[in-house]
Amino acid sequence: MRAYRLFLWLLPFLIGTGAAFAQAQLPRLEPGECQFDPGYGRSYGLTYDEDSGITCGYLIVPEDRSDPDGNRVRLHYAIYHATGDDPRPDPIVYLDGGPGSDTLPKMPWVYYAVGERLNEDRDVIFFDQRGTGFSRPALDCPEYDAMRYDLLGEELSSGETRTLMADTLRSCHDRLESRGINVASYNSAENAADLDDLRRMLGYDQWNLYGISYGTRLALTAMRDHPEGIRSVVIDSVLPLEVSLYDDEPANLERALDVLFLDCTLDEACNARYPRLGTVFYETVAQLNANPGIAHINHPVTRAEYTVRIDGNQLIGLAFSALYSRTWFQLLPQLIYNVRDGDYGLLASTLQSILDDQEGFNMGMHFAVQCNEEAPFASLPGVEASLAASPILGGFFSSEPNTGDMIVSVCQSWTTTMPAPQENAPVVSDIPTLVLSGQYDPITPPLWGRMVANSLSHSYFYELRGAGHGSSSSHPCSLGMMTAFFDDPQVAPDSTCVADMEAPDFLIIENSLELTAFTNDDLGVGSLRPAAWIDVGGGKFVRSAIDNTLIAFFHFDNMTGDQFLRRLAAEFDIYDRPTPIDQREANGRSWRIFEFRRGDDYVHAAFTENGRDTYWVIMVSSEFERDVLYDGVFIPAIDAATLY
Repeated sequence: MRAYRLFLWLLPFLIGTGAAFAQAQLPRLEPGECQFDPGYGRSYGLTYDEDSGITCGYLIVPEDRSDPDGNRVRLHYAIYHATGDDPRPDPIVYLDGGPGSDTLPKMPWVYYAVGERLNEDRDVIFFDQRGTGFSRPALDCPEYDAMRYDLLGEELSSGETRTLMADTLRSCHDRLESRGINVASYNSAENAADLDDLRRMLGYDQWNLYGISYGTRLALTAMRDHPEGIRSVVIDSVLPLEVSLYDDEPANLERALDVLFLDCTLDEACNARYPRLGTVFYETVAQLNANPGIAHINHPVTRAEYTVRIDGNQLIGLAFSALYSRTWFQLLPQLIYNVRDGDYGLLASTLQSILDDQEGFNMGMHFAVQCNEEAPFASLPGVEASLAASPILGGFFSSEPNTGDMIVSVCQSWTTTMPAPQENAPVVSDIPTLVLSGQYDPITPPLWGRMVANSLSHSYFYELRGAGHGSSSSHPCSLGMMTAFFDDPQVAPDSTCVADMEAPDFLIIENSLELTAFTNDDLGVGSLRPAAWIDVGGGKFVRSAIDNTLIAFFHFDNMTGDQFLRRLAAEFDIYDRPTPIDQREANGRSWRIFEFRRGDDYVHAAFTENGRDTYWVIMVSSEFERDVLYDGVFIPAIDAATLY
């Protein structure tokens, strides 16, 4: 292993006959430190064994291969070396989505989400595609990112919003071009050539591709243009080259929503708590379009607070994004009903999570790719007809700059040439391919997975029940199938577990109030907590992975209650001594209770002291759930608390 890493380090200096030649030779590797902290997150339970090592570096390639003496592109990559004792020679390379998603800046979370479970027997390679992440140049659009937040609370007409978005994106394009960047060279064909150059420069005869979302289109392009280096392929949430993405968007979302509504109807508890879910959803969209609501979120980096105007398109857009992930769409029935009743707390926390996930997205790369190879094949009359066929959902797609008829207009300033016809033609290949699609996927439906599988002669297609977009690595069934397929791609993986995959376990708020006892020896605390909430460790319990609702227990050595209270109050810009709202006697101890508010959330905090040690119970809830959770969770937790 050490000899191999030394080879990677020396390779740039071994190419050609001398240093000057090595500098001129393209493609080439350059050694470099990881631009991300590979150890960040170990305290959150990530389990990568750093002793196995990570090799980082850069691949230098022409920006435009038809002009080899022109601009250079510098691609950052990371090799997570196999953790087992007998690694196989063919690694797995992960192809991220978007287009425009960065990969390495999101480490180690991307590794944990898609790589860790595949890393024992094989190296797993991640890289920032051209135009993204730590690769240079990065085709980001900070002017668009800023405008997106500035518009959250504005009450502009549809025409004003569309004009502002189009002008901002045109400014982004012009700024990139003024830097000498050839935006037209940021496309899937060049991206696939980068991928093959990386394989050859790293010295692999063959490797395995694992692509999600746009990564599936990149994988298909690589299969078409550079098949010789590909041993096998897994594609999840498939974007076929031959489909008209923008023609089909409203129908694809409507299909996924219908799956959600039907599953809730067939679920006795969901149907009892959230009856007529589909009808309520569309009625609420109309209600919000007539009388928009207000919610509050924070910028994911600056944490500045923004007021968000919630209209019907916002609710549709949030449902569209939530259908990507089982973690999110199992909350949708409650979210829809909450919004109907004027409670925007869950919506705000879900929107916050989605915006946090989108931070760092390279919008310039997104438009470069889509305007070069997707939008030119879209028929404006066809797009307009699809929007008219679904007028409620179509309103959302016509309001976004990268969907519907608007992207056709925006792309007029991003490209002036038609792509090659092969960019709109099915890829035909005999490379062994595992094709996976999620039943709930709102943008790349299972039908598209079947379509691609039909043109791949050595493929295996599976639809994953209760799964969303890009969920192959998050379920033990699909993960086991992928592992088996990479081990032997010549045969179909054992798929018996697919029949056992189930519909989502929808959140029923009443069920989440059933309490169970727990003890935490590290904290020296025992109490009650909601049985259905997720134990994330350290005495903290959350209702879901994205919902702000939680209860947490703390024990501070040598810190008085007033000392921590001042710190807590400062988080809410309160610098005078807070006044308790109540005092409660329980199990021979006196607890002081305080209440704070931030945006749509309430924070209740109670503490008791034992000498210089302080014990705290803290709960976060939305405005509309404040009373029920205060009485049903917070107070019982205080009353049951035992300290030892």
